[in-house]
Amino acid sequence: MTKPTPTLQPRCDSPDVVPGSPPHNLSDKLSDNVSGNFSDTFSGNLRENLPAAGTLVPAVEISWTADTGRHLVVTLTGDVDVATAPQVRSDLLPLIHQGPPVVVVDLSAVPFLDSTGLGTLLAVQRRAEALDVTLRLAAPARGPRRALHITGLDRVFDVYPTLDDALRSAPTRTEPADA
Repeated sequence: MTKPTPTLQPRCDSPDVVPGSPPHNLSDKLSDNVSGNFSDTFSGNLRENLPAAGTLVPAVEISWTADTGRHLVVTLTGDVDVATAPQVRSDLLPLIHQGPPVVVVDLSAVPFLDSTGLGTLLAVQRRAEALDVTLRLAAPARGPRRALHITGLDRVFDVYPTLDDALRSAPTRTEPADA
């Protein structure tokens, strides 16, 4: 498996406007759209994550959608490793703080998850528990699923085989990965 090549991230010219960033007050946007009409995404480029011009940025994308104020689905795309874990953490924590009571992290597009990525997800889960937010991991690919199983973290996290299962209230945990 090859890792994606870091890409150049364009520099934002205005400190007040970050293209593709979430609204300044996510909780207001979530509460205003409880009717089910809410659907928004962003590329994971929160203001504090924007690099200087010409800086190489690890290839990971974070997008989110909210469903009727009950669930927040966060989709990670790309490797979650030592190079991308800080971005994942800094983008997930504000969503945990301002989001609905259930946050589902969709790992279906994450081909590689190293120990730093696992530690980041664990730190986010601990913060979520402290805020009475349920964090669920959905649809991990074979590599991440195996990493969760080998480390025993599949018993710490609520891991679901599909996104639909994670969105249902009845817990349906994944089976252990092949060793």
